[in-house]
Amino acid sequence: MNHPFILRCHGAFQNSEYLFIVLDFATGGELFFHMQKVKCFPENVAKMIIAQLLLALQALHEKKIIMRDLKPENVLMFDDGYIKLADFGLSKIS
Repeated sequence: MNHPFILRCHGAFQNSEYLFIVLDFATGGELFFHMQKVKCFPENVAKMIIAQLLLALQALHEKKIIMRDLKPENVLMFDDGYIKLADFGLSKIS
């Protein structure tokens, strides 16, 4: 998918031992890390993160994709403050 709040897969290739998947690089790390560090986000930051999550989930649901592993570890942050959903291994097309 090409959505601003969903991690994009740019391609994949393999050699005789490994499969390589080329994804966006999340410069800010996991949301879980930031939650542990600050304990409580300011209200405006929390609203922004929640709004982005809702837009990403809406886009997935419009494509009939259910993300069954939504947790802070699967929400990646970027230096500019935006987030992207990642890890669709347990997702299901309904």
